[in-house]
Amino acid sequence: MGQPALNGSVMNSASGRSARTCALLVLSGLATLAAVGDAPAQTTKPSAGAAGAHVEATASNVEGVSDIKPDMTVDQLVAAGSAAVAGGRLEEGRKVLLAAVARDGRNLPALSALAFAYERSAEQVRGEGGGFQATAQADRFIDQAVDVYLTAGAVATEQELVGVAEQFFNRILLHRPGNAKALLGLARIYSRTERRIQAIDRYKDYLASTEGSRDARGYLELGELYLDGTLWRLAMDQFLRAQSLQPGDADVDMGLARAHWKGDRMAEAMEYAKSACGKAPERAKYPHLLAELHLAQRNGEQAGIEALRAIELARKALQGAPENLSLLQDIGRYYDTYEKALGLVLNEGKADLGVRVDLARAVQEHAAVGQQLALRRALKILTDALPANQDNARLLEELAAVRRALGMTQEARETCLRLLGIDPGNAVAARMLKEMETAGKP
Repeated sequence: MGQPALNGSVMNSASGRSARTCALLVLSGLATLAAVGDAPAQTTKPSAGAAGAHVEATASNVEGVSDIKPDMTVDQLVAAGSAAVAGGRLEEGRKVLLAAVARDGRNLPALSALAFAYERSAEQVRGEGGGFQATAQADRFIDQAVDVYLTAGAVATEQELVGVAEQFFNRILLHRPGNAKALLGLARIYSRTERRIQAIDRYKDYLASTEGSRDARGYLELGELYLDGTLWRLAMDQFLRAQSLQPGDADVDMGLARAHWKGDRMAEAMEYAKSACGKAPERAKYPHLLAELHLAQRNGEQAGIEALRAIELARKALQGAPENLSLLQDIGRYYDTYEKALGLVLNEGKADLGVRVDLARAVQEHAAVGQQLALRRALKILTDALPANQDNARLLEELAAVRRALGMTQEARETCLRLLGIDPGNAVAARMLKEMETAGKP
């Protein structure tokens, strides 16, 4: 049985390592495995965000296993376990790999090595024969492999290694074609990577399963795909199914509002949008939808009111998550709608001077949001590179400047001091410190 070939073209945003490095680590864990023995008796819970997958892992007793020491790192355990299995020491390899997963349940090389080991273990049991008992044992090994691959797929998805996650989920479907979680995982990956037709097919397969048929979110996501493809009637069918399962979900009302809008049923669209606002009054996206609907009906005044409400709600949310780039992007979109609404009022000749002043202020605030978004992106680029380049003067100079521009004065000062510790004569750091000190004086 061959192991999955992993895609190294995606970036691992969680760790800052290149996807090529991560993929090679995963591949090294897979390539040398042959089999794993009996299922462990003591298990650990899967890590957060593991899509409910159950990982058969254990704080395995590795005493007596050759060349294994208590202070070995997870990477060393994975390498040692893989080598043991490749050398035919299956029981030893199993113990070490289980210990690696128990040590770090989000380590992709350890998870993929263990999953592939379960696959090879099932293959070995089948090869030895033994009738019903052998078949049952092989099935148990496959079930364990599936559970571990589910967790690995969820972890890879969280780390933006969508190509790797896709192959984990496909690996599951080789053994269990109807596995609902794998079908949903693939559907979401296809949707994220703009493979709409494939995503729709996988969602249909998922929703045909017992688990999927009860999942309102699955119907909602499929409806969104139909809506993006202008298939508003099909979208509405899915939203109505979601509504029957979860009538209190504001996102379902939002989907129904958008579907009715696409079908030029504006009165119904407006009612569903208002319903969404009532169910989740703290969420900015629902009044923004109302604003767009009013704008589509050329009701600039009401569109402006709803767009401004969306901006205020989003700004409030941003206070609790100042580094949330998607929130900043949303605020930018809300300002765009707000400006269009005020512009419509002006063009109709119904506006007083106050509307003109509001529009001028909105344009300036929108520009400030755009600058803030650009600075946040720059900050992320620099901080992602920081762990491997902590003493790079050029990087630290730019980092200090960006932090200062974002109002992160203390962090900018600390960066300058670190820079001067590395390069005492650094003029950029000295100048920036002096400017911040002067700005802080009354």
